[in-house]
Amino acid sequence: MDIPQTCSSALQPSEIDTLLTRKEVMRKLNIKDSAYTRWVERGILVTRIMGRRHFYTEDDLGGAFKESKPKGKR
Repeated sequence: MDIPQTCSSALQPSEIDTLLTRKEVMRKLNIKDSAYTRWVERGILVTRIMGRRHFYTEDDLGGAFKESKPKGKR
């Protein structure tokens, strides 16, 4: 599987301290691993790839918060 390098923009020095890991993002969005992978493939989550690890800033999660809200009747 080829992982695209789809960074939204270059990191600013002040953003380096506030980067979120994959697990932190999954916890914040309340999603499972399979949903995380699907969202990355569909472009819902825009990754910042460093080596083989994915990182995010709070700004990168904007559209993903809308997707993480439950849908349908409850």
